[in-house]
Amino acid sequence: MCIHMLNKRTQILFDNDFWSELLVLAKARQMSVGELVRNALRETYFAGNDKQKMAKERAFENILNLKKTIKPISIEKIGQLINYGRKY
Repeated sequence: MCIHMLNKRTQILFDNDFWSELLVLAKARQMSVGELVRNALRETYFAGNDKQKMAKERAFENILNLKKTIKPISIEKIGQLINYGRKY
C-alpha cells in the first residue's frame, strides 16, 4: 500500500499475455497492477537502501543493549585507572 500521494505518471506498454499475468498476480495479492509494478521497482532498485537502513537500526539497537550491560565506574576507579596509566 502506498502511503504517499501519487502525482507523477508514466506509461508502460505490455503485450496481452504479460498483462494477463500481471492481472492474475495483482488480484492474488489484492492490489492494483500499478501498485504491483511500483512495489517491484522499489524492491529492484531501492532494496539496498532498506537493507542499509535496517543494518544501521540493528547496530544502534546493539549499542543500546550493550550500554545496558556496562556497569558504571566510580570516580575513584577512574582516578586509579588514570594513575595506573601514568606509570607507562
